[in-house]
Amino acid sequence: MTNVLELNYLNLGNMDFATLTLPASNEEINEFFEKLNPMDTDVELQWVESDFESNLNNLSLSQLKIIADLDNAEDFDAVFSACDVFSEAIEHLENGTYTIFENVENDYDLGWELAERNNIVDPNDDSILARYFDYEKYGQDCRFEGGFHWINFNTVVELHR
Repeated sequence: MTNVLELNYLNLGNMDFATLTLPASNEEINEFFEKLNPMDTDVELQWVESDFESNLNNLSLSQLKIIADLDNAEDFDAVFSACDVFSEAIEHLENGTYTIFENVENDYDLGWELAERNNIVDPNDDSILARYFDYEKYGQDCRFEGGFHWINFNTVVELHR
């Protein structure tokens, strides 16, 4: 997934637009931030449009630069939504200590994904264990154990300790 960041900012009474598509090269990132803030002063930023769902208007320009420098910036929104603070989200992204499960709408789906991913039960196997394995209870137990965060109706983020 590629995120297009389109910012509308006000600097010294002048309105200007800048667009950055992530991931981007260091040259593209530096050019983007030079256009956003050529005099390296405080500017008021307002998001015009973004693929991100989080309220990024509360992020500072330096935080936005950190996101733009990430190799996995497309995962920022989901991980940030699962974390309490920006620095925690960045730490998980930099260390790769998270897993995003998509198309997971309930505990059954989560249990199915985890059982398959961890080779606990082969869901396509027709053995007695596979037929009687309770994916819903397993997903519920894993969720109660902690580390799993529902981001929207079909996306779960697991933050590894």
